[in-house]
Amino acid sequence: NPEFAAARVDLGLLYVQTSRPEAAAAQFEEALRIDPARSDARDALVNLWRQEARAAVAAQDPEKALSLLLRARKAASGDPDVLFDLGMVTLRMTLFSDAAEAFQAALQRRRDDPNALYGLGRAQLGMGKFQDAEQSFERYLQLRPGDASAHYALGFVFLSLQKSDQARNEFQRSLELQPAQTEIGRAH
Repeated sequence: NPEFAAARVDLGLLYVQTSRPEAAAAQFEEALRIDPARSDARDALVNLWRQEARAAVAAQDPEKALSLLLRARKAASGDPDVLFDLGMVTLRMTLFSDAAEAFQAALQRRRDDPNALYGLGRAQLGMGKFQDAEQSFERYLQLRPGDASAHYALGFVFLSLQKSDQARNEFQRSLELQPAQTEIGRAH
């Protein structure tokens, strides 16, 4: 009965408002069991899992965050926000290949997402794919030319590729944008 599903969604939203995420998730899941086509229940459940994943990251529990985001990805496979969050968690866990895959999937849905581009560059850097990282950071810097940390990351990529003049230019640009980055000045 669709009315039962709607009541479960409403109850789930009430549980969200009263900070009872487990009870809310159970209600949204029951609404979807009753009526699998209820996009409001799916969206609420995915948003709840994303919120809980962020809380797990803040609590230094990346495994829990990963578990929640994998469930969210299964429920909303094309959601670029879920894919981005999944990329960030796997990046923090140094699962660079998984992170790159998640960021690439997010970029397929939102081509010029600067945050996903930056995350992809970091994942590629972690995998030692310096030429790919160079492309990702350069594309990112086309969108956000004033980001000192991206210039620093690109400088590191150039250094890894033995392009010392380009590396020096990027490190210098990073310092110009954010002079407080004294570790850059000392290191290079």
